[in-house]
Amino acid sequence: MIYGPRFAVLMCILVAALLLSVPASAASSYTTTVVGPFSQQYRAGLALNNSGHVTGGTTGAQAFFYDGTLHPLGKPSGARFSVGEGISDTDVIAATAQVGRVRNADAVTDAADHAVWTPLADLVGYGESQVEGITPDGRAITGELCATGDPACSHLSTHSLAVVWERSGNGWSVPRVLAAGKGATVSSAAGIARNGTTTVVAGTIATAGAAGDWKSVLWLLPLNRPFQLTGQGAYTQTRVSAIAHGGGTTFYVAGSIYKPNLATPYGEGALWTVTCTATACRQTDLQIVTPFGETYGVNSHAVVTGYDRTDGGAGTGFVWQNGKERLGGPSGVGINNAGQIVAWRIHPVATRNAQVVLRTPKS
Repeated sequence: MIYGPRFAVLMCILVAALLLSVPASAASSYTTTVVGPFSQQYRAGLALNNSGHVTGGTTGAQAFFYDGTLHPLGKPSGARFSVGEGISDTDVIAATAQVGRVRNADAVTDAADHAVWTPLADLVGYGESQVEGITPDGRAITGELCATGDPACSHLSTHSLAVVWERSGNGWSVPRVLAAGKGATVSSAAGIARNGTTTVVAGTIATAGAAGDWKSVLWLLPLNRPFQLTGQGAYTQTRVSAIAHGGGTTFYVAGSIYKPNLATPYGEGALWTVTCTATACRQTDLQIVTPFGETYGVNSHAVVTGYDRTDGGAGTGFVWQNGKERLGGPSGVGINNAGQIVAWRIHPVATRNAQVVLRTPKS
């Protein structure tokens, strides 16, 4: 694993793309803005906000912020790499940096090309941390704490705990550990959304060292209790990747469902609709958005983007809305409420070169 659970899946796609060459053309209904040039050094956009601002990892192994101009955010002193994994509508960036073998979660702001890195607190015995997402209001960040000395932070096979850091004055609170539930001993986060005072985190719980017993859950805060998401038929295992508040008590969760013990990382891309009140979450719907692939992003209008491999080749990006899947263009990683998609693509000739693009729907 390089940065986090979501980034690991993206790396699987990058390998397939390098071998089979993903088509670089975008769908005709979008305009494409280049965030950064093609580069042999890995570049990835991981998140965008509702203004179309993007964050991710760029050349030089450092996080970036894009608001029409590419701003490298650098990295803390001594860090091997840094990567932005979430961005709020107020341009607060949730980022992870690694010093030696130790990963650290940070909140980052950028003013006049001066990046301020604020480390997020650990807990005794859990000296590593990394982020997975931030609420649109920039008041809460989710991620994992990992046992001190854990060489693979956030791997469910070792020891990780899903947590939330809350904004407190000019700083951030100590992390709140999310309850793993009966029988589970490890957990990881995938995304976070908010409706007023109700915060919902999407993630995974499992038993440490037990392969294949992971379950996707939603944590409702401040109640701090997990609610399990379910699959359908033989597809009983689930994995979530993103969550968005749809309005009122409705939330949308993007992810995938799998058959038990399936070796391939690809399942059926799925969209869960749930209702979350102050005391409970309830799954109300499950729709299959792609029969063979991965979903990475969802917005407040239940529009989903990701990666589809139904053609049996390298695959292609997709957008799903109202029961219809549109194929074409680079693999979508995130989508905002305006329908803009942060995606990345492989050079059509120099296939070891990657590029981040921002796709904007044509009016």
